[in-house]
Amino acid sequence: MRVNGRGGSVAAISSVVLSLASVASVATSTLACDICALHTSTVLDPPRPGFAIYVTEQYTSFNTYKKTEDRSLPVDEWLQSSITNVVLGYGFVKPFRVELTLPFINREFYRLKDQAIDRGDVSGLGDITILGRFTAVDRVLSDASLVRVELFAGLELPTGDTDELEDEEEGDELDDGALASGTPGTRPRHGGDDGPTGIHDQDLALGSGSLDAILGINAFATYCRFFGTTGFQYGVRGNGDHDYRYDNDLAFHFGVGGYLLTHSVMSLGLEARLTGETKGNDKQHGETLTGSNLTALYVGPQIHATYAERARFALGLQLPVLQNLSDLQLVPDYRILASVGWQF
Repeated sequence: MRVNGRGGSVAAISSVVLSLASVASVATSTLACDICALHTSTVLDPPRPGFAIYVTEQYTSFNTYKKTEDRSLPVDEWLQSSITNVVLGYGFVKPFRVELTLPFINREFYRLKDQAIDRGDVSGLGDITILGRFTAVDRVLSDASLVRVELFAGLELPTGDTDELEDEEEGDELDDGALASGTPGTRPRHGGDDGPTGIHDQDLALGSGSLDAILGINAFATYCRFFGTTGFQYGVRGNGDHDYRYDNDLAFHFGVGGYLLTHSVMSLGLEARLTGETKGNDKQHGETLTGSNLTALYVGPQIHATYAERARFALGLQLPVLQNLSDLQLVPDYRILASVGWQF
């Protein structure tokens, strides 16, 4: 819905103000803090029929260890992760639309594995997501004020490569009693007796091999030149390849900001955002993998812009303020988020 006068710019920028929420949403990577844009890909666009295309990017730099007080490493491990999403959307009739998200993942790493240096990279298609979106509230309160609430739900398909999960599966042989009870013949090692590491095999997997459910809510509101955003997303994970199950995860964000420019053709907004995510430990063959959990909070600025109410741009930086986990793990120093899109 278009709002007359300055509100027209307000309505347009509402769609891009939440676009970086998609870039910082939950993915199936057990490098839990690399929770990315695989699901809530575009955001709160005004409900209108027709096609839309977005490209989002999340770049994450991992260089910091957590939980190293009782384990020392002879090398400084690092990981650089880039996740690029191509999002194709179509609105049928107000207020419904569907989205297809194609994630392309590249991770370069330097780590200790089996007490030897392992340097390399993994890249390819991740798990594709199909979402349905429903705009439950789209109310114009005044020429410069509106409230918009969106519900979404969908499926994450097992399209990403899971070979790294097979490496994680290789571990210690179980005794005859365990084998007789029907337990698989190995325990997942997760770094384990083969030496400590902050980058585990499942952290490098491009997919989960499981069919997962995604659901959540996004909201946006304005008052004069000020705006606020919030959103929650919950991922329900199933059993995947190599009997690996990523734990269910929750991602959320809260933001407040203001419009620096509200022109009839172009809008520009600046937002301060708090982003959070939490998940428990994963399991493989019923065994809990300690160190695969994470609860984290990030803060940072984000810039949002629109042009002609159809082009959207966003750029953000996230810095960690809380990272709580149970075992040795490499965690992010920062994340850079970007989004560009066009509504036809």
